[in-house]
Amino acid sequence: MAQFLSFLLSFSRDRRISFDEFVAFSLQLIRQAVQFPERAFPNLRSDEMKIWGFGLICVFSASLANASTINATSCNQPQVATAISSANNGDTIVIPAGTCTWTTTLTVSKSITLQGQGVDSTVIVDGTTAPSSGAKPPAIQWTVSGSALNRLTGITFDGGTLGGVDNSGHSGIVSVNGGGSSLRLDHLTFNNLNRTVGVQVMGNVTGVIDHVIFNIGSHYGLYVFHDNWQGVGGYGDNSWAQPNTFGSGDFLFVEDCQFVSPSGTGLSWGSDGWMGQRVVYRRNTYVNVLWANHGTETSGRQRSARAAEIYQNSFVLNNGGWNSQLCCLNSVIGIRGGTALVWGNQLSSSNGGGARQIFDMSNFRSNDPRTFAVFNHCDGTNLWDQNVGPEVGYRCIDQPGAGRGDLLSGDVPAPRWLRQQIEPLYIWGNTNNGSLSAGVTNGNIPVVSNRDFYNQDPSFTGSSGVGNGPASARPATCTPGVAYWANDQGEWDSTNGSAPDGVLYICTSPNTWTLAYKPYQYPHPLVSGGSASPSAPAPVSPTNLSIQ
Repeated sequence: MAQFLSFLLSFSRDRRISFDEFVAFSLQLIRQAVQFPERAFPNLRSDEMKIWGFGLICVFSASLANASTINATSCNQPQVATAISSANNGDTIVIPAGTCTWTTTLTVSKSITLQGQGVDSTVIVDGTTAPSSGAKPPAIQWTVSGSALNRLTGITFDGGTLGGVDNSGHSGIVSVNGGGSSLRLDHLTFNNLNRTVGVQVMGNVTGVIDHVIFNIGSHYGLYVFHDNWQGVGGYGDNSWAQPNTFGSGDFLFVEDCQFVSPSGTGLSWGSDGWMGQRVVYRRNTYVNVLWANHGTETSGRQRSARAAEIYQNSFVLNNGGWNSQLCCLNSVIGIRGGTALVWGNQLSSSNGGGARQIFDMSNFRSNDPRTFAVFNHCDGTNLWDQNVGPEVGYRCIDQPGAGRGDLLSGDVPAPRWLRQQIEPLYIWGNTNNGSLSAGVTNGNIPVVSNRDFYNQDPSFTGSSGVGNGPASARPATCTPGVAYWANDQGEWDSTNGSAPDGVLYICTSPNTWTLAYKPYQYPHPLVSGGSASPSAPAPVSPTNLSIQ
């Protein structure tokens, strides 16, 4: 034990690493030891491992003791900015109760916690002025980096009424960019979203947004872009050149949030995103609010959303739906590009509200008459598309069911097929007023069942669709591409006790089932006070280190 503690301290001293780098490295070792102790420290007996774990936690706790709490003297922007200027990475800035209007942007570039006195106690009104054209400055501009925690909590944000409307549409009251893996926005409320959206996240940022209430106005609650995935390129190109990594922590998670449209105002959209967006939306509540993303079309050079897990969300429609206020509402979840796992969502309707089903898929380049800059239409002749049929243009670049392909770069790239793989969408366990609800396509598009997407089949035999049930009921034979949700296997939900939580098998070759997806741990580690990390493989230590 003494030898290990001496190593850790000498490592930090020799390499002159910062506080947040020391914390991140310590957490990495903790995670590695917990997940794969025999791999990380093969020479330690089990009793020694227990002592080592306790000692490392003590070291880590001692390092955290260096963090300070700094109290801003008021909730006004200059006083909060002054407190932040005196802070170090790891510190907590406390904003006192009160209502303050911010007319200039608060800039944050440190790994800190910015904490109010609680929702409706600390209230920040966005008073920044929108220019005659372009984006309105946010109230908070937060740049994150590394793996240290960046947290915003305990505040109500009000969109304000003065200063004009954001002409870009989605600059956000809170705007986050950079390349950090431990963003947490939690226990916040966003009201009066009529000048801009609540939150915009851009760059290469992952982490979690949890226990946030978005009271939707004329603008959405949340926009997410991964335009600079892994710090490479722009427009979402590198996100499309990388695996989807379903089941890992390499997403921005949105969990246990509420997206609410005021009663009597019709239906609204709660969130959006494109440019390689990678998101997990789980266990959120939507009241007269819909979920959507963008494809590779209306945003010009910017690419479609890349990958989404959308599961166990609750949708309530009581303001009119397909049979009243909005004629022919097709779904409450709509995807226009990329791949997704959509499962276990529930829709309940009343007062004339409703939708035909939970989920639908669109490909605007196939049937929308508008001209789309750069990529234009998938018409069978466009060089951006594969054009091998049997449907017109199939496969269209970035269409629903498209996946990883060649890396694109440049502002005006030459058109060519990017050799994208098929990454089907899987849809199961969704219910519309208690009845199983399948995913559907909108219009005549080259997105085909049992090739580009798979729906749950209540009479699953292994030949098509998705099965759902105990592992013992999974057919022995299977056709490649079909899937089976084994609801009696897998542990990933700590709120569910020791009961199994479910995993997905995919048939990877004739009569061969392969475990393909286990949801990332819930609640997210940052919610539980831990550190975010991919669920597999185990974090890799620096290659030039060894532990004796």
